Amino acid sequence: MKEKCPGSNRIISSELITCPYCNTEVELFSDEIQRLCPGCRKIIFHEALPGCISWCSHAKECMDISRWLAYQKKGNKEPV
Repeated sequence: MKEKCPGSNRIISSELITCPYCNTEVELFSDEIQRLCPGCRKIIFHEALPGCISWCSHAKECMDISRWLAYQKKGNKEPV
């Protein structure tokens, strides 16, 4: 496995998510999984996002080979 991810130089974007608890709009960045809502102080989450194994052309180099093979076995295509 590599020390630094070669695919980590992606451009970060942001998105406004409506808090499901209090309807406050909360800005979440593409590299975040969760954030504390400033309105109700509850943790809100991004919808499930694909992991880097599904989009990064360097994923095979970075991950443990057994994880890569398991991904392939499930019928997933190699990233381009």
